[in-house]
Amino acid sequence: FRFPKNLFVIGTMNVDETTYMFSPKVLDRAQVIEFRVSEKEMSDFLGAPGNPKIDDLAGKGAAYAEAFLDLAAECKTKQPTGDELTKVKDALAAVFPSLAELGAEFGYRSAIEILTFVAYYLEASGYEKLTGTPQKDCLKAAIDAGMLQKLLPKLHGSLNRLGPVLDALIGKVSKSDKPVNDPEAPAKIEKLYPLTYEKLQRMKDRVEKNGFTSFAEA
Repeated sequence: FRFPKNLFVIGTMNVDETTYMFSPKVLDRAQVIEFRVSEKEMSDFLGAPGNPKIDDLAGKGAAYAEAFLDLAAECKTKQPTGDELTKVKDALAAVFPSLAELGAEFGYRSAIEILTFVAYYLEASGYEKLTGTPQKDCLKAAIDAGMLQKLLPKLHGSLNRLGPVLDALIGKVSKSDKPVNDPEAPAKIEKLYPLTYEKLQRMKDRVEKNGFTSFAEA
């Protein structure tokens, strides 16, 4: 039985206190995309509650869909090159030691999938062509999403076990600049990879409050 090349399988999963996270073997072979509702989105909805206006989405992803299918039809794996490859390599190398301390380091499969994800992300997004986003910012977003979707889902544990690792990872995906002239002033935090940074911060808050945390936040 042959699957056509334009068939893609995407699964959804509700998470609550009665469900278990996927096993590491499954996570190594998947991209975990978390859907969250922001405070502003909920506020806007409550201001005018009603059914989603699906018609408003008609045709919005046409350019991306065409690019996605064109890339899938090529049936070959792409990888970043040059400066793009160096930046992905540096980002992954920075977080590997902290993950290894926890026994959650990534292997060759995950590394290859992140590299492939970044390459396709950059080509499918089309840089300025489709998004108006400069290439360097698009690369940064691709690395951010790759780490969030492939590396963080395997993190779970107690405060003693996971707390130091979360602190180390937060330090790797952000920069803290302490004002030289005012030692009392709080440090300014630059989020190098905002999605990954914010997820790690939420996990840190939960482990400090509850003594345990995992990627699933239900």
